[in-house]
This record gives sequence, structure tokens and C-alpha cells, in this order.
Amino acid sequence: MTNTKGYLNVIEKLEIFKEISLYFKGEFSISHNSGNELNTLRISIPYKKWKIVITESDTKPLKFQLEFESLTDFELIIGIEDFFDKILKKIGSKEVEIGQEIFDKQYLIHTNNLLIAKEFLDSNIRKKILENKIYSISYISKSKDKKSELLTVVSRTLEKKEIYIDLVFLHQLLIDRLTDLKIINK
Repeated sequence: MTNTKGYLNVIEKLEIFKEISLYFKGEFSISHNSGNELNTLRISIPYKKWKIVITESDTKPLKFQLEFESLTDFELIIGIEDFFDKILKKIGSKEVEIGQEIFDKQYLIHTNNLLIAKEFLDSNIRKKILENKIYSISYISKSKDKKSELLTVVSRTLEKKEIYIDLVFLHQLLIDRLTDLKIINK
């Protein structure tokens, strides 16, 4: 996915993170490990009653994380199909398909509710996922405490502010879709 060999100096993205934070009226911070060798950039962006938390570090990929109060037990995991996944499919591992050939060919989908998954992954969301080459998205609910988390992992090689902005817009769409389908509490 990337040619970073495990390390990417995120300080080079410092200005992009600051600009994104200003654009969305978010809170930007930078942290370091105890030896001051590794950096983590973080933005917390308000959207309605939630916070979209974006992090990227010298050793970890760009992540978008959100926490919700869940209304239903729903799980959805979408990931780029790799070689191992293709082998599993050939030996009969069950695959969920949405019905859009380009999307289904590129992404492996696991869910506990195919009907909700298909409604959630509407054409706008699928288009944004494909355009931004999302590595993975997972929405996992923890039914016993009525909490859920949305976690998206994206390539570490992004360098354009516009792509980061588009990814924030994607997450706003995801939040709206989750509320429209009554998966999370408004």
C-alpha cells in the first residue's frame, strides 16, 4: 500500500494538519513519545454532537475514529482485498457483495446484517471510498454497553490538503448515514 518501510516523518504534514484544523474549526495537537523521537499529529473536528478524531504518526497510518451511542447491534468491516483474501474466496469463504462490480471487486465486506450494510453503503459513500482509496473501514457495536466505534484507516502517503478535506466530508456522510438508518442515536 505504501513504500514507507514503517517510518514516515509526519512533521512534514504539520502545516496540512494545522490548515485542516482551522478549516473545520477543530483542535490540533502534536505529541511525542518519551524519547522525543516519534511524533503523532491529532485533530479533533466537531460535527453535530460528535468528534471526528484524525491521527497520523511517524509509524502508524492515517486514522479517523469516532465513538457513538449505538441503537442496534450492527457490524460492518470493509477492507481492500489482498492476496490472502482472494485465496479464501477461492476455497469457499463466504463473501458479501453490495452489487457494484467495481466496489465488490476491490473490497472485501463482512457484516452481521447485509440489508443494513447495503443501505449504509449508498452510491455516494461507495464513490468516496473508491476515490480516496480507503484501506479499511470498520463499524463495530458493543451491544452490552450500547457503544460503537467507527474506525477508518487510510494510506500514509497522502500529501494534499484537499484529500484530507474530502476524507472529513466522507466521515460526515458516514455519520449522517448511521443516523438516517437509526444505527446510532442522534
